[in-house]
Amino acid sequence: MDPKNTLVAYRASCQANAQQITRFIAGQKGFNLSLNEAEELNAMVGVLVDQIDDMEDLWDDIIEIIHR
Repeated sequence: MDPKNTLVAYRASCQANAQQITRFIAGQKGFNLSLNEAEELNAMVGVLVDQIDDMEDLWDDIIEIIHR
């Protein structure tokens, strides 16, 4: 897979997950979350963090390829 296409796909996926978190938070009336809501939010944030970590790894791979 072309690294440029991979980077674009990661970016789009991260943005989609960030927007999902934004919509979730916007639907809340306060800071009190039920256990299920807190777990759902935690899972969404976890996915986004994993994606960002993967994107950092991809950038490292791209930099390594460029420097060869």
